[in-house]
Amino acid sequence: MCACIGTIPVAYGELHRLQELHLDVNEFSGVIPYTFSNLNRLEQITLSDNLLTGSLPSFIQFYHDLRLLDVGNNLLTGTVPLYLSGVSTNPLNPNLNMNNLHEIYINNNQLNGFIPSTICTLDRLEVLVFNDNPNITCYDTCLAKYRSRMEMKINVGDAVQCGSCKFY
Repeated sequence: MCACIGTIPVAYGELHRLQELHLDVNEFSGVIPYTFSNLNRLEQITLSDNLLTGSLPSFIQFYHDLRLLDVGNNLLTGTVPLYLSGVSTNPLNPNLNMNNLHEIYINNNQLNGFIPSTICTLDRLEVLVFNDNPNITCYDTCLAKYRSRMEMKINVGDAVQCGSCKFY
């Protein structure tokens, strides 16, 4: 198998009608290109298993139809974006949210911060994987409420206190 090496070509961001973008299991490095802000019809984006750096770009919040976000197994840094939790961070459009998300994979990066309780407002969310980020915590028992309908991987091998519930 041949892997792509180097930065992600910015020209991919010109594919305006693209609905699925799968660039996983390569050796892409650098940041997620800003030209990806043009891909507002995306339903699936998988960038996992690369060497991507930087933070999760704010333009992802404009992917209204996004069902799958997989950026696991990279070198991403920064905080977990609030827009992933079902809350609009856009003052010009307070109704903007990511309610179509079914699966979020942000595992095995260098992210920090917390998983906000508002993530439980994502009614379609079925998979939330954020294990192996050294400084991510969760505070709210809302995750316990949705534990039965979600596959959650928080920390491999360690119990993590989430409100009053422990997940393994």
